Amino acid sequence: MKKLVYSILILFMCIMTLTLLSCGGDDVTTTATNDITTTTDDNVTTLPPLDTPKKCVHEEETIVGKEPTITSAGLTDGKKCTLCDEILIYQSIIPAKSVIDGFEYRISDDGTFYSVIGIGNIKDTKAVIPSTYNNLPVTRIEDNAFKNCTTVTEFVITDSVTYIGKSAFESCINLTKVNLPDGITAIKMSAFMHCKSLAEIKLP
Repeated sequence: MKKLVYSILILFMCIMTLTLLSCGGDDVTTTATNDITTTTDDNVTTLPPLDTPKKCVHEEETIVGKEPTITSAGLTDGKKCTLCDEILIYQSIIPAKSVIDGFEYRISDDGTFYSVIGIGNIKDTKAVIPSTYNNLPVTRIEDNAFKNCTTVTEFVITDSVTYIGKSAFESCINLTKVNLPDGITAIKMSAFMHCKSLAEIKLP
């Protein structure tokens, strides 16, 4: 009989212990407004909903590029956001200028031809623009390529050149003679402006 009473008493104590433990645990619920409520005993902590990150309204700032030189590559202009520093337009590399026989060249975007873009270090009074460079044709004389050049008195432009850009020879005040090839298709505005010594020009 005593053993039975002891057994019932031990069982009752176990049930009470389990009840107390279950009542002391944390209870996490979600309210109708998605607020998280954590209940521990009689203490209630309410956390606000997580904020969704707001998308930046970009304010653009230009990243200034640099002109290529004979010894170093250049960079195109880019853009970034002044608020979040995100790069909006990445800068692209402009290949370094190439020099041969004094002239400066630039390869085309598709890599199929070269343009003459400057006089470089040429000192001769007669300058002959070659028909090829690095086994590719030289087809263009770009804008301002020889502007204000005072060392050359005669330019010979070979048959591969089809385009002469704006102000290409402007203010070449000592230029007296120019030979243009038969294949030329475009001579842009002011190409020979202020060439006050130019007495002869052979047109196709």
